[in-house]
Amino acid sequence: MPAIRLLEIGNDNSLKIAPEALMIKEFKKIWDKYKDKGKALEELAYVYWMAYYNSVYDVYLTEEEKKQAIIHDVITTKGWKADGATEAAIEKFGQLQRTFSMAFLESAKAAAIKIRVFFETVDYNARNKSGGPVWKPKEIMSAISESLNVLNALEKWQERARKEEDLGDARIKGGGKVGIFEDETTAKWIET
Repeated sequence: MPAIRLLEIGNDNSLKIAPEALMIKEFKKIWDKYKDKGKALEELAYVYWMAYYNSVYDVYLTEEEKKQAIIHDVITTKGWKADGATEAAIEKFGQLQRTFSMAFLESAKAAAIKIRVFFETVDYNARNKSGGPVWKPKEIMSAISESLNVLNALEKWQERARKEEDLGDARIKGGGKVGIFEDETTAKWIET
């Protein structure tokens, strides 16, 4: 089972925990912390959305905004805050799912967020020492146009990361693994 499948969202929109996940001390610590396993599931769902490489909450500009949105949407305990065990589980889940493509994607997303922040915070009225505009409209428009290339590249990296996730432990006849550049629909699959 690929590490990314230790925690995943099921078809019924609930968090699914593979039995193997509870063998990992960071996840087990959260599970054992609560008698009410619904609360444990909430906290593990928080871990999932914080660390999943393709989280819907990645649209937030800051980590704090992301945390608050997830707490609002997932946690039912009033005043809940992530503790050391939660932070350790987030770190562990991030490590376990990280492939080269995912690590590269994570870095590229961080750079794209900085570009987005620039567009949202640039002072179009700023002037240089001689009174001319610091940012010329043509430069800004060019940067916006180039940003489309960045978004397209990010989509390609996300697709590549998804392929790595989907292929995980998929094996083909002869015991080999399907590579990320191979057509998995034509590979001869075997049960692992």
